[in-house]
Amino acid sequence: MKTVISIVFLTACIANAMGAWPISVDMDCHQSVSFLGCSFGFLNADDDEYYLLQRNTPLEGLNSPFVQVSLNEAPLQYEGRYVYRTPPSKDEYILLKPGQRVAASVRINDIFSLHSDGLYDIKYNKPLQVLSKDEMGLGMKGSEVEVSESVSIYLENVHLFSSPVREPVGQEEGNIVHIESCTLAVYIGGTKKERSDTTAAHKKLCAGFDKVKAKVRNDKNYTTWFGAHTASRANKVKGVYQKCRDGISQNTVTYNIKPSNCKSNWYAYTYHNSRTVFLCNIYFRDPVACRTSGTSKEGTLVHEWTHAFGLTEDYAYGKTNVKNLAKSHPDRAVDNAETYEFYYCRSK
Repeated sequence: MKTVISIVFLTACIANAMGAWPISVDMDCHQSVSFLGCSFGFLNADDDEYYLLQRNTPLEGLNSPFVQVSLNEAPLQYEGRYVYRTPPSKDEYILLKPGQRVAASVRINDIFSLHSDGLYDIKYNKPLQVLSKDEMGLGMKGSEVEVSESVSIYLENVHLFSSPVREPVGQEEGNIVHIESCTLAVYIGGTKKERSDTTAAHKKLCAGFDKVKAKVRNDKNYTTWFGAHTASRANKVKGVYQKCRDGISQNTVTYNIKPSNCKSNWYAYTYHNSRTVFLCNIYFRDPVACRTSGTSKEGTLVHEWTHAFGLTEDYAYGKTNVKNLAKSHPDRAVDNAETYEFYYCRSK
């Protein structure tokens, strides 16, 4: 999963179109023998300096589904990481001076399986988070810039492409502990306390999923987090909680404690259709049981298992953003991992 980043200063004066966003995106994709490579450029076409959040862009590497890939108009499943992390800090932003362009190149087949020859569409899939210099100084949120850039490319001989590879879970002697609640869990690494605290959180999940699923109805709690109630959306919510319940009760799941890929601001991460959750340092700072005033170990496990078994996405983080998502995009709210965590911890 290699990412190449370059910075270019444009010597020419670039005029920003009236009403256009100051940061624009350009894309280019090419086929090599064993991979599909795409480069992404982010240009400040304004006369002022702006800060661009690198999170959820290729500038940080392959840690989010920042593109959507389709084959003959049929979308493919993203197979990369879903990372649960703290709100962005200043060091996650990159300063773009007037006329400055920053670029990154990635291999698309590291996060999507490309098995058939045909016409592929690669579409940029995430809004950009942009702050002015004043907004950065005041600690403000800034603006979301929607991106509509896409590339179409006909690929041949894709059987020669490498496929996405997840990091091995690893099993060191003495680092595996079996515990039983409604399921079996395997621990890789971690101290005795880190395992015992996670065991305590894990044991709450089966009964918790059952209780929360039974409470899904058209009431204030539902509409606060999931938005306008419809039978189909409510059934979707029940279905995600049931898939999580079935997933941890019918499989031996694994908690990999503090793997090397963890970053300092990550709680945890997992993959769609995975039986493993990777737990990072700040996860262990939280209390075991759910709370309404902040994160918890139990809540984080709910969040991660909705990704792994419920195939949820990350559309919004934080109470305010999640509530706004429920109001404006209820169809996305019922597909948002953080929403399931908040609702679960307020419904038990």
